[in-house]
Amino acid sequence: MFEKIKNSNRLKYLELLFLAWIVTIPFGAHIGAIPLGGFTVYPNLIITFLLLPFTMISFINWKKQLKIYTLLLLTLCLYAGVWGLVNEMNADWKFDLRSVLMQLFFAITIIGSFYLFGAIKFLTILRKGFVFFFLTLLITGGLEYYTGIHVSGEATAKFLKMPEVHDVFYAPLFLYDNPNNYLVYLVLLLGLLTLFFPSFRKNDWMLISSFLLVFIFADSADSRLVVFFSVVILCLFLVKIIWKNKQARFRENKGLVGFGFIAFVVLLFFKPLYIGPKYVEDTW
Repeated sequence: MFEKIKNSNRLKYLELLFLAWIVTIPFGAHIGAIPLGGFTVYPNLIITFLLLPFTMISFINWKKQLKIYTLLLLTLCLYAGVWGLVNEMNADWKFDLRSVLMQLFFAITIIGSFYLFGAIKFLTILRKGFVFFFLTLLITGGLEYYTGIHVSGEATAKFLKMPEVHDVFYAPLFLYDNPNNYLVYLVLLLGLLTLFFPSFRKNDWMLISSFLLVFIFADSADSRLVVFFSVVILCLFLVKIIWKNKQARFRENKGLVGFGFIAFVVLLFFKPLYIGPKYVEDTW
């Protein structure tokens, strides 16, 4: 059955379906959602269930480690279901059960698609999806940062209660209602683009520009961890560029570099510093 599908004309439609699955991930249940009592149906979920029968039949061809990983996810889903029956099927339980089920469905879809389409076609589709997701976040993030306009949600409701406008009013949210969630997606996608695109990975200035935008967005969100992470990455890239391209010039001008370093040390030692309000605990 598996080989029959792989060699049929249906495979082309399944490839388009897999691409549609990836490009609908960023939007989740925010577009085309249909509430049905206790749960909501949305495009990505529908596509997931359409793909599952085809991706599951490749299970026998998976590597042993991937089978074990998927079975562990299945065990977690079963445990979550039994826990609700034994204890209480409250809102928290429903949220957690949905989360572990979606982890299982995503794992089966991604791993099964790899075996269904083959490595080359699978990576081609995956790259298109990653670029679409990254550009969606980048464009919407830039517009939000520049205009301060966001999709209404809990975050914007909190803004209305603030007595003064702060930088966080301009921090990108997209549909995730939290600037930290947005930043996590952006950083993870940058990592995936670096991993799957050799041309992107080898372009130092493209990476520096991307992480500079991450730093700007993280600073507006006051996300200290992402600010620190992006600054470290930027410094590493700059050191790499200097080390790779400027070694000869550095040797020629090491006297000037040494003088500049000593001059700054002397200034810091003899001149008192004014510590700005950001780092003072007292009320301004």
